[in-house]
Amino acid sequence: MPKIGMYDPAMNPIIEKIRDEVRHLPFGERVRLVKELENDLDIDEPTAVAEVEAAWDAEQQSRVEEIVDGSTQLMTQADLSRRLDEVRAKYTA
Repeated sequence: MPKIGMYDPAMNPIIEKIRDEVRHLPFGERVRLVKELENDLDIDEPTAVAEVEAAWDAEQQSRVEEIVDGSTQLMTQADLSRRLDEVRAKYTA
């Protein structure tokens, strides 16, 4: 993944610790936190938008390469639906 502006995808230990702690929060609280953090981002700035688009372009290219070289496995829509049902059941039970 490319470096985006001042963001370096190699996580520093503080961010890793926060991430690990947040993963223990209930689903709804994690969603709320993500939304609050998203609201803190200034994505109206043209440079930020271009950086996000470039990062997504790189991610898409990486995913295509994984499909082409066989390092990832695709799933059918039926398998995806089944997996989503399992995840929903886990968080709504």
